[in-house]
Amino acid sequence: MTKEIQSEAHLTTFEAISMIVGNSIGTGIIAVPYLATKNSMLDVVWMVLIAYCVNVILHLIIAELSYNNGGVQLVKSFEGELFHGKMKQIFSWSVFIVYGLAIMIGVSGNINGGAQIFVNWFGMPFVAAQVLYYVIAGVVVFIGMKAVGIAQKYAVIVLMGIVAVMTVGTFMHPLNSLQRAQFHWNNLLALYSMVVFATSANQAVIQVVKGLDGNAKQIRRSIFIGFGLSSVFVLIVTGTVLLGTKGALEKELAYMQLGESIGTWAMILAGVFSLFALLTTFWSNTVVHKGWMWRLKIKFYRNLRFCGVPSGMRLFNRFPSRT
Repeated sequence: MTKEIQSEAHLTTFEAISMIVGNSIGTGIIAVPYLATKNSMLDVVWMVLIAYCVNVILHLIIAELSYNNGGVQLVKSFEGELFHGKMKQIFSWSVFIVYGLAIMIGVSGNINGGAQIFVNWFGMPFVAAQVLYYVIAGVVVFIGMKAVGIAQKYAVIVLMGIVAVMTVGTFMHPLNSLQRAQFHWNNLLALYSMVVFATSANQAVIQVVKGLDGNAKQIRRSIFIGFGLSSVFVLIVTGTVLLGTKGALEKELAYMQLGESIGTWAMILAGVFSLFALLTTFWSNTVVHKGWMWRLKIKFYRNLRFCGVPSGMRLFNRFPSRT
C-alpha cells in the first residue's frame, strides 16, 4: 500500500528534470573524453545508449521504492521493503553508514574541486577557497528544496548555453580526425562504468518523487527526459573535446583543454562549466544530507529519552524535518 508523500516544496516538471540533469552532470562527464581516446567515438555512442537504458530502469525502480514508502530516502526504502526481523536495525544502520560515507566522501571531493577553481581564478589560499565555495553552494541548500530546484533549473540552462557556445567555437577551428584505439575489453568496461557514473542521479530521483507529490506520470516523464538530456550532454562534450582539443588529453582537464585550444574566452567558459557542474552535484547530494541530519538528531534524542536523559534534550526535536 502506498504511503502518503509529504514534501517540503512542490517542483515543476522542468525543475524535476533539472534536478536529475544537475545531479548527473558532474566531474564524471569531464573524464569520459579521456576514456574515449582509449576506445572510439562509436563506442561512446553505444555505451551511452546502453547506459541510458540501464539508468532509466534502475532509477524507475528507485523511484517506485521511494514512492511506495512515502517518498523516503533510499535507505528507508530498503528498511521498508527488504529488511525484516531481528537483524533489521543492524542491516539498516550498516547500509546507512556505508551509503552516507560514500556521499560524504563525494561531497568532500566536490568541495575540493570547486575550491581549486577559485584558487586558479583568484590565486587565493586553498582553505579560504574551500570556505567560499561551501558558503556559495550551501546557502541554496539551507534555504530548502524549492531553492535547490530553482537553482538547478537555471544552472542547467547555463550549462546548456555554455555547451552550445563551446560547440560552435569548436567547429570554427580546424578539427581533428576521430581515431579508433586498439580494442580491449578493459578499456570498454572503463568507458561504460564512467558513462553510467556520469549520468546517474539516484539522489535527485528521490527528491523528484517528493517534489512532484508522487505524480507517477510526471515522475516517469522527468526520468526519461532527464537522463536523455544527460546522455546528450555526454555525447556533445565528448565529441567536441575529441574534435577540437590540440595535444594529448588529461583525464580531469579535458574540457579546459578544449577551451585552451579554442581561445581565452572559451577557457573562461570551460571553467564556469566545471564550477556549475560541481555545484549542481553538491546541491543534490547535500539536500539529502539535510534530511538525514534531522532524522539522526531526532533518533538520537529518542534514544536519550529511552536512557532517561532529561527532557531538556528536546532541543534536538524543536524543528521537525521537512525534507
